[in-house]
Amino acid sequence: MPQSISSIGSFVLTTKTKQVVFGDAPNDDLVVEQKNSRPAKTSLIKSGVAQKIPTDELEKLMDRVESLTYSNAVAQFNLNKRQMKLIKDAIDAWSSTHIRILPYDGKLRFLIFDCRMNDPKLRVVRDESLQVHYLDFEIVHLEEFSFTMKSSSFSKLPNDDYMVRVGDNSICAFASTKLNTQFLLRNQENQEPFVSFTSPLVGSDIVFAPVPNF
Repeated sequence: MPQSISSIGSFVLTTKTKQVVFGDAPNDDLVVEQKNSRPAKTSLIKSGVAQKIPTDELEKLMDRVESLTYSNAVAQFNLNKRQMKLIKDAIDAWSSTHIRILPYDGKLRFLIFDCRMNDPKLRVVRDESLQVHYLDFEIVHLEEFSFTMKSSSFSKLPNDDYMVRVGDNSICAFASTKLNTQFLLRNQENQEPFVSFTSPLVGSDIVFAPVPNF
């Protein structure tokens, strides 16, 4: 397993056909699944130390991991290396904590935001500008959906070409054919602290940042 993948978590589950890395906190929303290059013994390793757990329990755990991809797809699309880099660069430039993906005007929109803006104590003051940062890509989607990921977990994915599948079970799978690896991310469900709508009067999108009453 490449170093960039094995460093994601200290728990590694191995069976005859595949191995799984469970992300450490704060990235415990991330699971990495990869086929074995050769048959291996069923085991659970923590920080390089094999744990004493019955084989049948480990196989049940692997079954639960595999079941995460047994769902109906609400969206399927591709992301290439260039697009992955654009998103990661935006995360760094805008100090993002989360990314929300959703269909918007026939395209796939990546809304990149800081969830700390939900805390009134951390809101920007009135005389500072509020900006909604986003990137739009082409998408073929099956129905309306919304999926939010931790920026730090997304950033752990290697820059590669991915086939992405958003399931109706709150799991988004990034499958890399080159690495023969699948990255599973859990929906965080929170949204950017803004309300947006289209105004026919001004002919553009309006973004409103509500200020709580004290």
